[in-house]
Formats: sequence, structure tokens, C-alpha cells
Amino acid sequence: MTDKQRKVIFVGGGGHSRSVADVALSANCKILGFVDPDKSLDLFGSPRLGDDADVANIAANWPDAEFVVTKGQIKSAELRRRLAENLETNGCTIAAPIISNDAYISLYVKVGAGSVVMHKTVLNANVVVGRHSIVNTGAIVEHDCVVGDFTHISTRAVVNGGCRIGNGVFLGSGSVVLNGVNICDNVVVGAGSVVVDDITEPGTYVGVPAAKTL
Repeated sequence: MTDKQRKVIFVGGGGHSRSVADVALSANCKILGFVDPDKSLDLFGSPRLGDDADVANIAANWPDAEFVVTKGQIKSAELRRRLAENLETNGCTIAAPIISNDAYISLYVKVGAGSVVMHKTVLNANVVVGRHSIVNTGAIVEHDCVVGDFTHISTRAVVNGGCRIGNGVFLGSGSVVLNGVNICDNVVVGAGSVVVDDITEPGTYVGVPAAKTL
């Protein structure tokens, strides 16, 4: 007996949305369409259903649909937060986690609603990922880590054991967070940077070891 196919609507139609589409299809989801103000976008032929002001009507037309925010650019956490709040205000059902069938997810992991876990990722034992977050292709989140809401762990980033990553954080591609390090809310870590000490102030951090930019 096969699992019932989930019906999802994307909020966003750009490049990250196309990557999420591939993940969603691998997870037995049917993409009903996408919401985006840009009328020029194409999501593999899925229809554009309207823009952000239309989500209440869209939800009424597809009462069994789940909505997922698929904006993934750097520094997009605040945009994704606003889009998610708009969905919730208008009575839309936030998608249960969308997890690639090509990811390794421990049995002892919790992933929040609206989050996407992409191909070749690893979430090891006792990891918690918050709501509307992204664990991108090939990223590793080791044991006993907590990842906040609206956070993006980019491609091949590594978060080592026992870390606490706040809300609205962006970890760039190939960045590394050493064991037990805490990162506060609203931090950007540049690609290839290595975080060796706690980060307690919002801002952008780059380098080896990572240091705050002016």
C-alpha cells in the first residue's frame, strides 16, 4: 500500500523553488502550482496561481493543499518570515516537513512544519530543526544540534555536534561550525568560513576563523 500523495503549493517560483520541486517529487508530493508576484517565472510547467494577496482564495479552492515557502536566497529569512505569517493569517495549511528520499534522517530527529530537507543531507541523532528552515543539498547536522526557525543551512555546510543555531541564520556553502558552538539569531556566515567560538551579536561573519565584518 502506497502513501497518499501530498498536494503542495509553493510560495516562490525562483531557482530555489526548482530545487525544492525536485525534493518534493521525490517525497511523493504533487505540486499544484506556485504563488509569486513575478509573472515571468516558470516552475517546470506548474501554473502560477497568483501572488501573495491571493493565498486565502487559493487555500479555499484547494482545502487539502499544504503551503511551503520556497524563497532561499542569502538574507531571505525576514522575507520568508513575512510570507509564512501571511499564509498563517489567511488560514493556509503550512506544509509538514518536505524531506528528500535521498537524505539520511535519524529516527530521533524532529523537523518543524514548513521546513525542507534536501538531497544527500544528513541529520544525525537528536537533531531538532525549527519551522520554515532549509537544510540544503549535502549539508550535515550532527548529533544533539538545535537549528532555529527560518534558518538556512546551505550546500555542504557542516554543523558539528551539540551546536545551537538561532533563528534567521544563514550558513553559507561549505561553512563549518565546530562542536558545541552557539550562534545567535540573525547571523550570516560566509561560504567556507569556520566558526570556532560562540557568536553572540547579529551580523555577517567570514573567514577562518570567522570574524564579524564591518
